[in-house]
Amino acid sequence: MSTKKRLFQYGLEKKKSILWGLFFLILTVVTDITAPILAALIIDEHIVQGNIIFEPLIMLLFVYLAIAVISASFRYVMIRFLQSSANGIIFKMRKDAFAHLQTLPVTYFDNMPAGKIVARITNDTEALRSLYMQVISMFAQSIFNIIGVYAAMFILDWKLASWLLLLLPMIIIWAKLYHKYAGKYNRIVR
Repeated sequence: MSTKKRLFQYGLEKKKSILWGLFFLILTVVTDITAPILAALIIDEHIVQGNIIFEPLIMLLFVYLAIAVISASFRYVMIRFLQSSANGIIFKMRKDAFAHLQTLPVTYFDNMPAGKIVARITNDTEALRSLYMQVISMFAQSIFNIIGVYAAMFILDWKLASWLLLLLPMIIIWAKLYHKYAGKYNRIVR
């Protein structure tokens, strides 16, 4: 079984927790994007016109603050779910790795110090914890942020958003080129 398939299989064991984490990630992005739309409303409708009426302005500022608190709460719950799933996955991986070590012949350990084996398992699983907890969540959050920002831009000004939509192919091409060249140098460094 390839490494990608094996990592995916471990992730499937914590599917429910990961999906809840992604659900709260979407809620976090939605509330994060709602805040600038509300700020635009505050500026355009209540500050720029010159006649400042403080009652609706104060109410909108409290709504803005509430959105920020709700967004932080969603982010906290998201991190808890993703951290819980990453810890469970790493626990299972370590358990499987040590179970496999028990099946190896004694001659394997003659040339390899036991501390080096344990350190390697620990370091590798910690790198995988980072993958499950940070890299995947940042990747998903970036995708949802791009979608959400474009949705907010279409709500605020569809003409500007249409022009900026032309940037997406350039961003994709740049990312592919970066991956191609950076991947080559990453392999050299390793």
